[in-house]
Amino acid sequence: MQTITIDNVSCVKSHYGVYLRTKWTDATFHFCCLGRYGNAFSDYLDGLDAEFSFIDIGANQGLYSLIAARNPHCTGVIAFEPVASSFEYLLDNLRINQAHAKVQAINAAVSDTAGMAEIAIKPGHSGAASLRSTFRNC
Repeated sequence: MQTITIDNVSCVKSHYGVYLRTKWTDATFHFCCLGRYGNAFSDYLDGLDAEFSFIDIGANQGLYSLIAARNPHCTGVIAFEPVASSFEYLLDNLRINQAHAKVQAINAAVSDTAGMAEIAIKPGHSGAASLRSTFRNC
């Protein structure tokens, strides 16, 4: 992967065609860059040909928010990301992909319970964050 700089941010072009701020120590970053999530959902978002809105719960670095936002039929995206460090990457990725006008990023979790909760973060794998107190099969 070739590192480039956009708006003073070190980034790479992912398998999915969107630019991501580099985070070499994070498994989720590598999954996004190398296409480890497969193409079924990204192709679906790219192929929508009627107006749609997209809600990304647990957006992390914003891969699917960015893919949805680049579709000209997307009217808007709301991206929820509760982890402060991942949220900063999300904001940078929106800026370097010029998607910040179409995506509303919210630094909060979505749950079936109102209130405050502590989120568990697995070191080296930002995508494994959970409101559960333990990690299983991560």
